[in-house]
Amino acid sequence: MRLILPALAVCAFGMTASADVLWDQSNVDAAVNAIVDQEFGDFPDYSSYMVDDVTVGGPGWNITKITVYFTDNPAWVGNHMGRLNIFDNPGGFPAEPGNSGEMVDVTIGYGAYGLEVVANVDIDLAPGNYYIGLTPILDFGTYGQAFHQAAPIQGTNTLWQNPGGAFGYGTDWTYAYVLDSTFVWQDNYDMAILIEGTAVPAPGALALLGLAGLVGRRRR
Repeated sequence: MRLILPALAVCAFGMTASADVLWDQSNVDAAVNAIVDQEFGDFPDYSSYMVDDVTVGGPGWNITKITVYFTDNPAWVGNHMGRLNIFDNPGGFPAEPGNSGEMVDVTIGYGAYGLEVVANVDIDLAPGNYYIGLTPILDFGTYGQAFHQAAPIQGTNTLWQNPGGAFGYGTDWTYAYVLDSTFVWQDNYDMAILIEGTAVPAPGALALLGLAGLVGRRRR
């Protein structure tokens, strides 16, 4: 079931607040094959999406920034739209098509590893397991292609989907890497992604903090 995220709000790029790194797969290995992760308005059958399994620990997260990393393409630099997919992960593949996520503003510029696709958001997630991915929306005829880079993180799972089936791998979610090399990534790499924000205190903790303040005032 795709999560309904009423707290989703897109912030203007450049508006920043103090944030912690919540999930870090930003150690890009540019020598590893990259994978198409791009939504095309002009060739929709080739639109492809990637998500990575992310574990949100207690007491939950407030996500304020998501960054994904791509290979070089100067035409991409600027302000565009992206598709933010956040699915519940009870184990196995999501049931949703890859283009079912929320539309968000993205800013694309250069960083240490090539292109950085950045979305500033405001999303609360309860503790649990999720699939999260951010896919830029750029027409091939105008912008060409860049490809989602890899980070050497073992023991996690990146999923890929081409709902239109034009690449010949079917239309369902599948793993972005396999041991027999029938796809293009090695088996010990995942998509490069960085998630920033803050840990959100659980409601019980907030109540205790309020109680402690009340006790403190009474003591004074």
